[in-house]
Amino acid sequence: MSDDLAGESLGGTDDAPDHTLLRLVHLSTAPDLQAMDVKRRAEGRLLDARADVRVIGSSHCLSLPDAGFHELCSCRALPELGVHPPEEAAEPDGGVPTTAAGEQGAVSPRRIPLSPGVERTLTTTTGEVRAATTVEGLGLDAFPADRDFDVRYRFGPDAVTAITLDGDRFETYHTYPEFDLALRSETVLTRLK
Repeated sequence: MSDDLAGESLGGTDDAPDHTLLRLVHLSTAPDLQAMDVKRRAEGRLLDARADVRVIGSSHCLSLPDAGFHELCSCRALPELGVHPPEEAAEPDGGVPTTAAGEQGAVSPRRIPLSPGVERTLTTTTGEVRAATTVEGLGLDAFPADRDFDVRYRFGPDAVTAITLDGDRFETYHTYPEFDLALRSETVLTRLK
C-alpha cells in the first residue's frame, strides 16, 4: 500500500499547547466524524462484524457500529473532535477509568505520555464489547515499516499511523520522530452478547 504524504504535523491545538500526550477513549456511540480530518479510511472485520477504521489528522478512530464500540485516539483535546467525556477524571498514571454520564456514553480518556518506555492498559466495557487496550512506547526503529497494514497514512518523514485488524484484536502504530517514538497499541475485544 502506498502512503500519502502531507506536511501536517501529528499534533493539534489544545487550550495549553501541550502535544506530549495522547488521549485514548472508548465510546458506546459514534463520535462526530464530520469534526475529524479523515486522512484514510478502510473497512474490515473484527469479532465477525464490520469494522470501520479511520486515520484522522490527529490519530485514529476505529468503530464496530453494530456492537456499540468506538475507539478514539487523539493528540488533540477530545472536545475539539466533538467528544466531551470528563478528561479531568483521567490521570496520566492510569487509575481505573470511571464511567462518564456524558453525552457520548464514554469512559474517561486515558492520557498517555508520548515517550519511550511508557506502558498503559485500559480495560472497558462499551456497548456489547469488552476491550483491553495496552499501549507501549517503543523506539522509532521498532516500527515495522515493511509490514502490510490494513490502513496506513504517512504524515511526513517517519511520521506514520498504521492499523491492522486480526479476528478479535487490532494493533496500531503511531510514530513520532520528534520523540524518537513508535507508540504501539493492541486492543483485544470480547463480545458480551
